[in-house]
Amino acid sequence: EASSALDTKFEFKHISMNELKHHLKEHSQLHEEETGCVVEIFVHINKGHMDEVAKDLEKMLGHKPATIKQFFERNEDDFMPQD
Repeated sequence: EASSALDTKFEFKHISMNELKHHLKEHSQLHEEETGCVVEIFVHINKGHMDEVAKDLEKMLGHKPATIKQFFERNEDDFMPQD
């Protein structure tokens, strides 16, 4: 979805959770607690715990949430390479 929304080819490689923590500390403005939350989300994704699609968010919002593609289209500038 991100590749088509941003018209860019993405290549992903598996990294350890320690590498992820280090990368987030070095290249983001997240606080330590936020970094821990991001890492925890990735742990659950890697374990397959995030594979189920539920309607809970739609019920809470009262409307359908943005799709992943819409999210990347709306935030395109945040994901483009910086010089």
